[in-house]
Amino acid sequence: MSELRFDQIRKRWVIIAPERRKRPFAICRIDESEEGECPFCEGKENLTPPETFAIGFSGRKPDTPGWRVRVVPNKFPALKSDINLTKLHESDYFLSLNGFGYHEVIIETPVHNYPLWERKIDEIMDMFVAINERIKFFYKDRKIKYVLLFGNYGKAAGASLSHPHSQIVALPTIPEIPKNEMDSSRKYYIKNKRCLICNILKEEIESGARIVERRNGFIIWEPFASSFPFETWIIPENHECDFSNLNNIEFEKMAFILKDALLRINKFLKSPPFNLVLHTSCNLNYINKKERDIIKKSYHWHLEIISRMTQAAGFEWGTGININPIPPEEAAECLREVKL
Repeated sequence: MSELRFDQIRKRWVIIAPERRKRPFAICRIDESEEGECPFCEGKENLTPPETFAIGFSGRKPDTPGWRVRVVPNKFPALKSDINLTKLHESDYFLSLNGFGYHEVIIETPVHNYPLWERKIDEIMDMFVAINERIKFFYKDRKIKYVLLFGNYGKAAGASLSHPHSQIVALPTIPEIPKNEMDSSRKYYIKNKRCLICNILKEEIESGARIVERRNGFIIWEPFASSFPFETWIIPENHECDFSNLNNIEFEKMAFILKDALLRINKFLKSPPFNLVLHTSCNLNYINKKERDIIKKSYHWHLEIISRMTQAAGFEWGTGININPIPPEEAAECLREVKL
């Protein structure tokens, strides 16, 4: 059984998950031509656990063909929901929780080789709807503190299967990176009564140096202190802390801007492997009203695209400081000049 263990030295949680060793190609990867039967293709629904959510054609029965997006439990989960959340061991130095949580796979399309940037707008919207619905579902559980959506596209980005899919993990703790984002946003708001990201975007829009595109209330942005070459954020201009508050109109606008960003990156960088990560607010349902209001006003959700052009080496692991050889101003200019 998996465990969440707290690192007292670095003040962060890690997941120890022996079950993950069993997932496809976890140790060594093979060529796509050798993958064999794909469990995520339409007609192979019997190869996955029973679906928890799906968008499909009218009259379709669960776990049958005719779906457009399908969500299933991860067959090799890092966390499991059928166990009680308890502290397994606690002392001055060692704190761990049993591996409670949810770990699901969003099968984004029934088509095996169908990159995200080639899909129609309504197909991208379907993916957003599925993400939205699962976040809402997980946040009904008071034991869940945070939900992370991520996609690994390409082997070098960590994908174990080539069929387009992303993953959603619901955790009983708030991970280090989103916690740091929320803490810095909270402190800034308490001092300035303004959202930190809103103020940053105001200056960025005035400068324009790191803005790639601005359309229908969304921005494609290369952050000032980008950790990676062509690190790209998609961010709403209007303040909103929680992705699950979006409606279909906003999903359509976001689908256009995400496709725009990925087309530019794909064309300029020649189809790089990449990771997609959604940072949204923590579970607000079980927080006291005062703190909930602060988070709503201070945190600003965003979607991050990380093109995998470099690898972390000794300096990065030893210091936590990434070396980015491409200035974000240069990256933004390159992506702006791409003709779509």
